[in-house]
Amino acid sequence: QELTASLELLESLAGESLGAEQVAALRVRHTTAPAAEDGAETAEAAEPLIDETAYYRDLRSALVEGQPLDPAAIEGLGTARAEAIRAFLVDGNGIDPARVQLVGAAAVEEASGDGWVRCRLDVAAGG
Repeated sequence: QELTASLELLESLAGESLGAEQVAALRVRHTTAPAAEDGAETAEAAEPLIDETAYYRDLRSALVEGQPLDPAAIEGLGTARAEAIRAFLVDGNGIDPARVQLVGAAAVEEASGDGWVRCRLDVAAGG
């Protein structure tokens, strides 16, 4: 799994939002002591191992859960996005305003997970 933001930045955001103790607890939960190997090194001398992917995932989830979104704010964002697209088409590209129609917002079941925000654009030709 690709980490989309640096772990250090995520830890910093989580520390500010959740507190250092919760971040430390998450780090400990994903850190394991290394197994003693045959030879000169012992488990005490070796570095602890952290599952960075799982740690990143849990940090991100804790941040998301700690930042609930107001449904009215989400709807407002959708309306603003639709207006920005309308302005791009009409003001930026000279399309006749009578040919651009905004319709009400529609809920999306799940995000694409690829970092892109999807919006539906219907194109119709008049006769």
